[in-house]
Amino acid sequence: PDKAPEWFYFHNGSWTTKYGIEVVPEECAETVDISGASDTQPNEMGVFHMTLNDTAGRPVYKNSNGMFLYYWYEYGEWRIGPDWRDPSSGVSSKRHEMKKCPVEATGWEIFANFTWVPSNIKVRIVPRRGSHYDSYVIGHSGINKCPEDSHAMNETKCKEVAQEMGRTYGGQSQDEEQPRACYCAVGVTGEVYYNDVEVGKPNRASHPVCLRDADQDWYAILHHGAHSAHHEHSNHGSHNEHSVHAQPATVEHHEEQHAQAGGG
Repeated sequence: PDKAPEWFYFHNGSWTTKYGIEVVPEECAETVDISGASDTQPNEMGVFHMTLNDTAGRPVYKNSNGMFLYYWYEYGEWRIGPDWRDPSSGVSSKRHEMKKCPVEATGWEIFANFTWVPSNIKVRIVPRRGSHYDSYVIGHSGINKCPEDSHAMNETKCKEVAQEMGRTYGGQSQDEEQPRACYCAVGVTGEVYYNDVEVGKPNRASHPVCLRDADQDWYAILHHGAHSAHHEHSNHGSHNEHSVHAQPATVEHHEEQHAQAGGG
């Protein structure tokens, strides 16, 4: 639908194009970080990178533990499990929510002690490229506020972040139809702008770009939790410690569990 050159709206007995309808394709982040259940589902946590596979028009992700983050169409939810072609999983988002990208999914649950329980799982976008992973975070399109654990930046920092992202800085604007402060257009090469307005507005064609709060060490996260490795590397060399965990139990979701147990 985004390739259609013009859209019409039926109003007062006739078709019109005066409303300027536009279909903007939504792109999911290439890399996401999932946290919040390391004590019960350690293998399902961590940084997930987009693979070349997709299901139901949505990307499939994989982490360093061999776990997949994927969408299961029948249940309308995102899942984390050992096989993206199978519904069995140890982590699941809210059923029938039908979110396009995992960062938009809510109501996450984990399978622990033979039952599904709510979990405080967080899914964050990892910056696509740039040397300072702890610098910025990109919110998903259609919001006019910074994601959790981040805050708005000034124009000077917005220019610096645009360079880190490898994108063109389009300058300052005063557009009430776009998010306030720093934002970028959708797509992996979308330009970055600083919107100098008091309020701004959510826009499906834009992502807010914000400074990540200081307590998030993205270098350590991306390097398997190495303790301040980017500060200590010159004195201590590389870190090669790895954690080994038992494979957590995975099951299909709610109704399947009841059916296997003979429940109604």
